[in-house]
Amino acid sequence: MVQVGLGFTPWHSALTTVPWAGGAFIGSALSGMLMGALGRRVLQIGLAAEAAGLAAIGVVLHLAGAHVGTVDLIAPMLVGGAGMGMVFVPLFDIIMGHIAPHETGSAAGVLQAVNSLGMAIGVAGIGAIFFGLIGPVGRPGQAFVSPAEWTLLVILALLGAAFALTFRLPRRAREAVDPASAAGDVPAGDTVMAAANS
Repeated sequence: MVQVGLGFTPWHSALTTVPWAGGAFIGSALSGMLMGALGRRVLQIGLAAEAAGLAAIGVVLHLAGAHVGTVDLIAPMLVGGAGMGMVFVPLFDIIMGHIAPHETGSAAGVLQAVNSLGMAIGVAGIGAIFFGLIGPVGRPGQAFVSPAEWTLLVILALLGAAFALTFRLPRRAREAVDPASAAGDVPAGDTVMAAANS
């Protein structure tokens, strides 16, 4: 989008989005550490942070207009990326929190399929909105700002809907199951003795 709207080169565009990737890495690590203690609140914190980062990008665009630069976007990108990372890591575990053990395989397959479909539709839909609003661009510049702001508003509305839906999710992720226990609740000591006697 910044290539079309602001005339950034591919390398410049890639460097501009590096803070988002760095934030996602940080957010992923944080959510992995906090998921056990906070449960679904990790998702809510992540969605709120992502929305804050995107809203800050909108503010930067509104204030700087077509003169926005990479440095202007570093902090909002870091915050938004961290929020996204906090959502991606615990999402599946929390959604699967109340699934019966014998249904986890089929549920995980359905969840993966829906996740892939949702990402494809989301990217295509958001792209269609932006490029439909910006129209044919002969020269990058101010014409980029308004379509970008409207696109960000649509994304923020979707994040708000996702935040509301998190209250329908299980409060906690699925507990890890000890394979030995799952095989028959055999104490670890008895398992070792049986192996030795055989």
